[in-house]
Amino acid sequence: MKTLSLVILITLFCVDIELKSQVITKPISIELIFGGGFGKDIETGIVTENGSDVNLDIGGGSISGGRLGYRFDNNIEVFLGLSSIKSKLVPELSNASGEFSKAVLNPIITYKLSFNKKSHLNLGGGLRFSLKNVLDLDASQIEGAAHNIFIYKNSVGPSAFLGYEIYFIEWFSFTISTSLFYHNYRLKEITSDGNEFNLGSISQEMIDFSDNIDGSGYELLLGIRFHI
Repeated sequence: MKTLSLVILITLFCVDIELKSQVITKPISIELIFGGGFGKDIETGIVTENGSDVNLDIGGGSISGGRLGYRFDNNIEVFLGLSSIKSKLVPELSNASGEFSKAVLNPIITYKLSFNKKSHLNLGGGLRFSLKNVLDLDASQIEGAAHNIFIYKNSVGPSAFLGYEIYFIEWFSFTISTSLFYHNYRLKEITSDGNEFNLGSISQEMIDFSDNIDGSGYELLLGIRFHI
């Protein structure tokens, strides 16, 4: 009888913890995010030994960063995301390197669509501010080539957001999210082997390659959120 009573008490205690964990009351969240993005490739002008073009994804790359969120009520939540994004040459080369790097500030507002008390969708959108946009192509080890750095103006574009969130306990949840976004990059300055070029004097071919490039794309992110 004592054993049965103990089992019942333990069961009730566990059920109580489970029920409490389903009540989401903490409005502030801090999230760590990582993943990758995909966008339009550009030809870098570098070719492999077998004559294949070497490309660079301007809209995509590896992503790491964080989000700060605040839920105003049971449905509306705002996020402020900050991430570092870098894409590399494809294919990678032993005698040349290149990357497009940027920092993205992304305020988002979302509406919650609940499945149950533990999981829901966040559906919304916002703006993306793409900052410190740099295309760095170092082909100086190749005869007749150079180390060129293209610096772009800040870019602002809209984004659409869809995220799934599941709670494990009241203060901890897991997220998977995707977003579509638009960016266009306008050239600010060029340096070649450390020498800055006057943009008015560069060739039309170089302008066509490096200016007004499409940085739109989509990304898939995993996140760990802590609620306080």
